[in-house]
Amino acid sequence: MDWPCWRLPWLGSYLSLKDRIEQNRFVLWLVFLSFPLPFIAILTGWYTAEVGRQPWVVYGVLRTAEAMTPFLDGARGVDLACRWIERPHLFVFPVIGGLAAVVLAVSIRYRRDQSPFPMVILIFLSAFGTLAISFWPYMIPFVLTIDEAAAPHSSLVFMFWGEGLFVFPLMLLYTVISYRVFRGKVASMPGHY
Repeated sequence: MDWPCWRLPWLGSYLSLKDRIEQNRFVLWLVFLSFPLPFIAILTGWYTAEVGRQPWVVYGVLRTAEAMTPFLDGARGVDLACRWIERPHLFVFPVIGGLAAVVLAVSIRYRRDQSPFPMVILIFLSAFGTLAISFWPYMIPFVLTIDEAAAPHSSLVFMFWGEGLFVFPLMLLYTVISYRVFRGKVASMPGHY
């Protein structure tokens, strides 16, 4: 599992820099077939953690209630389902993701090359939005809210005024000066963007 997850992107990047990735069909097929590997890695890690607790339960070191993942109890799932039933506006993000998937499929079918990348971004953002809005206002689901996780009000005020009035204007000034210094001195090279 370790090899394709980090060596394959390095190989693909190297071949891309050498402008040879399009000719290497084997690597292209490996990249295509490796898309489920991160998901498999997550599932096997979770499965190992769950099964790894079982000997401790069998020998009486842990109680069964302590060995179970706390998020997987039935009450949490019912609470999450009730949120979706009580708030139908939560379906906005899945609907957007579904429509983006349809547009993606149609654009691939009819070879409209401008659409796939924005549609994939929209699918990702709608999936993230669905996850975020499902657990709102929790940072850690059903344990820690955003207000509880935030720094004290005095620290937030100091960060806002300190960063907003001092550091951010300096960053903008530095960027403007850099652009003025290098304006007209850098030219694009053939074969590069």
